[in-house]
Amino acid sequence: MEIQFKKRLNQPYPLILACRQGRIWFVLMIMVVNALLDILQPLGLSNWHEYHKGVVLFVYSIVYYGTYGLIYLIGSTFFIKHFKAEHWTLGKELRVLLAFIPSVVFTTLVYGLIYVQEFQLSIDAFFQLLKYDGLLGISTIPLFGYLISFRLKPEKCLPAITPPVTEAAIDDVTLKSTCLNPINIILSEIVGNVLHIHHTCNGEVYTLHMNMTLSEFEKQVSDYTFLKHCHRSYMVNINYIASWSGTSKNMKLHVHTCTKYVPVSRDLIDEFKKLMELLAIPKHK
Repeated sequence: MEIQFKKRLNQPYPLILACRQGRIWFVLMIMVVNALLDILQPLGLSNWHEYHKGVVLFVYSIVYYGTYGLIYLIGSTFFIKHFKAEHWTLGKELRVLLAFIPSVVFTTLVYGLIYVQEFQLSIDAFFQLLKYDGLLGISTIPLFGYLISFRLKPEKCLPAITPPVTEAAIDDVTLKSTCLNPINIILSEIVGNVLHIHHTCNGEVYTLHMNMTLSEFEKQVSDYTFLKHCHRSYMVNINYIASWSGTSKNMKLHVHTCTKYVPVSRDLIDEFKKLMELLAIPKHK
């Protein structure tokens, strides 16, 4: 049970504010929640005809979600290696939420005391604010669920999301009695009926020849998200991509320690361009 729990926490998870589409949906979510606030009536704003109510509630939603954005901004500025889309996991997201909960209670309380005339400091008002903060958090879970499940899928919008790995942390895979550490795989290609796996060992590059299909190989390494299927004949380790070249209809990957240019299928070009942007991999001139 403990091992399964840790494995679940280490699963890749979208770092929402790290990509453009995530930031757009984050703003749209604030707008949806602002409409919800008109129903909840927090901060003692019960008069629907108060002219300033709409502004107060809109700023409240900005303060609420802005706290999450502030945590991301601080974290990505001072803990750069930790806040990387390609290394983001469910466990890291939960730790951010643990920091977010007390932070948002403090920021909304300060906002209410300073800017909302109807809000008076008292024990009852404090617990009522906690209730509204909690309701707002619970109500946004379905929105986050929809966003993650249908709009920011790791394999589509954020293909670079990969937990940090080292050779010691990765178990060897057995390919027809041959053991190989997946993190050492540079790329694999199918030529005829033979699979050629280019890999490193003690700093040297070797090629392993296997009588298996690329689909069979892909199934055996499906747990390792840093190995990407880029073409019907190729899989590549994203950690070895040095640069890329091409256009919207033709794209090639330049791989470290290898003289080959790895082609990208036309239907995967958009995905890999997003990946190149997220990993800050330059375009070859």
